Amino acid sequence: MIKKIILGLNLLFLKTVNRLSYSYYLKHFPLYLRRRGINFSGDIGKTGFISSSVDFDSLMYSKYITIGEKTTISKNVMFLVHDYSIGSAMRALECDGVRDGRLPHFIKEIRIGNNTFIGARTVILPGTQIGNNCIIGGVLL
Repeated sequence: MIKKIILGLNLLFLKTVNRLSYSYYLKHFPLYLRRRGINFSGDIGKTGFISSSVDFDSLMYSKYITIGEKTTISKNVMFLVHDYSIGSAMRALECDGVRDGRLPHFIKEIRIGNNTFIGARTVILPGTQIGNNCIIGGVLL
């Protein structure tokens, strides 16, 4: 609980600093994400730009996300490493042993390669592996 509060305050600070000092933000936001549990392949100092509005899965699942060097992740991108759709379907079919609050689910790792661009409002689903030098289009509304 205390960790969530401290990380939330840290994120708020970094969002504010982003408007004042872009270079400070570029250096410190990946360090914040590492404290959150996100993995980085290669040199964390060469991460690239990651928007502060990116929604990484909960703290419990952050360790299943790996980001490569020179990666740009635009605003409002969502990373999901868990999926409860199987449990929801089982509940709808009234399968034995499925109750609300304890649905079967699966967790799969997400890996983002080096020199990759992920566009605004993209949703990265469980088990996604994006190679090096890729562009993933986002949704503009």
